[in-house]
Amino acid sequence: MNMSSELEFNYKIFSINQTPENRKLNNFWIDCHIKPTLQLRYKNLAIIDFLIKDPPKSIEWYGDCLICKLKSPFYLDFKIKIYCMYSCLILVIAPEMSQFLKIHHENFKNLIEISKTNKLFYIFSFSKKDGKNNYNLTSEDLLNAITKRWDSIQTWKEEIPKTNRYINKDIWNFHWVLHRMNRFPQNFTKESNLFSSCWPFSKKFTPWESLHIIEDLMWFHPNLAKKQLIKLFEDFLKPNGLMENGESSEISKKSLSLPPLWSSVLLDYSKLSGDKKIISKLYPLCKKNLEWWEKNRFIEPYNLFGGILSVEDFGIETTMKSSPRFSQQFDGESWNIKKPLENRSLLLIDLNSQMCDYYQNMGVLGLIVGDEDSSTYFKKAEALQESAQKYFWDPKTQFYYDYDFETKSIQPMKTIAGFWALYGGIVSKDHIQPIVDHLINPDEFWSEFPIPTLALDEPFYSNEIWHGPALLSQNYWLLHGLKRFNLNRQVTEICYRIFRYLNYSFDLYGGIYKFYPPLSYNVKSIKIPKSDMCYGYDLGQSPLHSLFYRGLLGAEILDNSINFVPDWSVLNKEVNFSFYYRGKKIETYLSKMDKKMVSIEDHNDRLSINY
Repeated sequence: MNMSSELEFNYKIFSINQTPENRKLNNFWIDCHIKPTLQLRYKNLAIIDFLIKDPPKSIEWYGDCLICKLKSPFYLDFKIKIYCMYSCLILVIAPEMSQFLKIHHENFKNLIEISKTNKLFYIFSFSKKDGKNNYNLTSEDLLNAITKRWDSIQTWKEEIPKTNRYINKDIWNFHWVLHRMNRFPQNFTKESNLFSSCWPFSKKFTPWESLHIIEDLMWFHPNLAKKQLIKLFEDFLKPNGLMENGESSEISKKSLSLPPLWSSVLLDYSKLSGDKKIISKLYPLCKKNLEWWEKNRFIEPYNLFGGILSVEDFGIETTMKSSPRFSQQFDGESWNIKKPLENRSLLLIDLNSQMCDYYQNMGVLGLIVGDEDSSTYFKKAEALQESAQKYFWDPKTQFYYDYDFETKSIQPMKTIAGFWALYGGIVSKDHIQPIVDHLINPDEFWSEFPIPTLALDEPFYSNEIWHGPALLSQNYWLLHGLKRFNLNRQVTEICYRIFRYLNYSFDLYGGIYKFYPPLSYNVKSIKIPKSDMCYGYDLGQSPLHSLFYRGLLGAEILDNSINFVPDWSVLNKEVNFSFYYRGKKIETYLSKMDKKMVSIEDHNDRLSINY
């Protein structure tokens, strides 16, 4: 990453292995500033000034670890390693560099300097108000821990599948390592899997986050993806069939779920890995969960899914907290604001699309395990598709909306939820082109970073999350819907725009965010409520690699093959890439000139690649 000394760059390093109390107390956000020299700060306190005017040659950031490659005054390249762990900040610096450091000792209660071989280890302890250390480990324990972590990072980086086009290498590597280090450590413990280790506050691990990461892991690390998929059901599926929302118990007293997408992830994993046994293990659990949805969210008079929930609870269960689609009610003539704890009576377009897909997937999964009742799921999907046309489609604006069964009115607010109709196959053939017209309209959804959560021309559009700013995760599922109707050009164009945007944004901010402004590169312009503890950082939650394979390269995972069919009217250069399929690493490439498609087939444990 090339850097100009005229600019300022911030890299947030999050402390790991902390108790929720310490994590909240210390708020470990380390800012590295380059203006005009490198400075390391904790909160607003200066820790170290690096008295070298040349900007860093490169910076690699992995949540709790930052490796900064400097050109020393002796013209020798050296990597300064910064690591945050156990309420301590640990630095590794070459001895010859120490004379070019200005350490602000006055800002810390404890500072340990340890010479070891040809390096200096600085350990800064951030103390509580009583002056006692926040950790019970010896300096040697700390050094051993960080050495092991850095060795793991190096090993993971060596295993990274390669790609040479369209996505910044730093982003590719960053996301790869975060999936292993900050979300799913190799040592499989309950603590490390229930709490993510890279957030400034203790954050409960949720099924929504896990599904996105499993979608990425299955391309590279199928065994870890399988463990996480099974663990998701073990930790969050309740005896009554509810797949519990990982955050709802802290916010709402009601039993809330999350968008039902696990059957889709299960099918993806099984096809990509060739593992059919996991279907036999998880199919009965999916069946139990499906019964919960039918019992608790099916509104019989309409034969559609929805509910009577508070504005706040609808936001939690759809993962669209603070969306105006819930806080604003249309009575047929005007919009009226509803308070967070006030109830709404809604049929949801996105939920019904997800349930329609759920039924279709269960029909397929049921055939695989030999369930005699599997055909009934296909019939239920057809019934949902038919009912959806009656209540969600607005012939006047040619778009899909939620339906309020209290006011008997459609809710004509153009949100990204309307595009979920593509995902579940709810869209009728006559409605496909109008939906695409809305999608590619630059005044509505076709923005610099696609796709806004609220159309640009809506009166409620703003820079607040879910009022416009776009998400990688929502785009990912939208691509599935577009591919269902062979809208491959739009899929490729969306992903091309996403990666073009991210390449530039990553150079500016050095990280991946949860929300992005659709019309600018100023991530800090987004308004994020204090209740959202992530403060906008995504840190590996989104299926970035899967967006690359499925979206940009047009991957289609079939029963016994995988095809890559990119749209060459959008792409303009050949692509070298690798991934894992049926337990084997595949090296291949796509070329506009001579190889327009790659098909990898599995013939009884013998893979063949056809062009």
